[in-house]
Amino acid sequence: MIFHKKPEERISFADGLAACAAYKKKGLRVPLGRTEDGEFLCIDLAKQFNLLVGGAGGMGKSALLHTVAASLMKRYTPAEVRLLLCDPTASEFGVYAHAPHMLVAEPVTEDGEILAALRYTAAEVERRLALFEEKCRAGEAARSLEEYNPIVPEAEQLPRLVVVLDGLERLMQTAGGQLAEAVASIGKKARAAGVYLLVSTRTSHTERHYQALSAHFSSRIAFRVPAEADSCALVLAAGAEKLRVRGEFLYYGGTSEPPVRVQGIYVTQEERVAVAEEAKITYAARFDDAAERAIRGARC
Repeated sequence: MIFHKKPEERISFADGLAACAAYKKKGLRVPLGRTEDGEFLCIDLAKQFNLLVGGAGGMGKSALLHTVAASLMKRYTPAEVRLLLCDPTASEFGVYAHAPHMLVAEPVTEDGEILAALRYTAAEVERRLALFEEKCRAGEAARSLEEYNPIVPEAEQLPRLVVVLDGLERLMQTAGGQLAEAVASIGKKARAAGVYLLVSTRTSHTERHYQALSAHFSSRIAFRVPAEADSCALVLAAGAEKLRVRGEFLYYGGTSEPPVRVQGIYVTQEERVAVAEEAKITYAARFDDAAERAIRGARC
């Protein structure tokens, strides 16, 4: 079924945000696009066990990550969510540099620093879980971020942390084993800690580290892929190999439901700039010095 009349038709960022506005701000809800029945797909990242985005180059993976980043900046305050943006190609996320929602001032682009960022994230997950455990030992129910923040002073409340990695395949070539180990260290414990990992890749399911990595992502998105086997590896169903229009994808939410076909939102460069500039005007920037030191090392 073709659910948009013209292949060049784009789903606007404004329409996606309007659709999300119908939901309460609880969680981390972001719009991804419009389904075949004409309804907007607005997912709650806070309910995801991480999100893996796969597909051929030039089909819309980076555009989807921009949709997520821009939506989070538009819908939530820096006290509610921070972004750690990683891009080994150094070509995608520069527009968000020094925006107050950033955990560190600039996107992370060096291979070694991206691995350090993932290791920092794993350590942050453990630090947060230790704080929750301390509250539990004191007789207060705090098994997750949702339970922890309401029982501590505002100054001690923790923001959600969304870690975005675009272009996983480049790191897989040079540090596949280390990368798999770092992602495994974050694992499924991250959600309780209020930490969420979004990764895009062109890596084939035949790559030897792929299975170890993909096991930590219950939610998946597949843009066009070369073969049915790639679609099945990504979203546990055939179909992504038949997608032809840029921005089309299959979304699998990690449940027994089959994947949903979606036409993705496109956030223009002008809209990305506007979102970042609006955030800079609205909020004071307070970057995390500890994260900066852990990731950049002696360059700080």
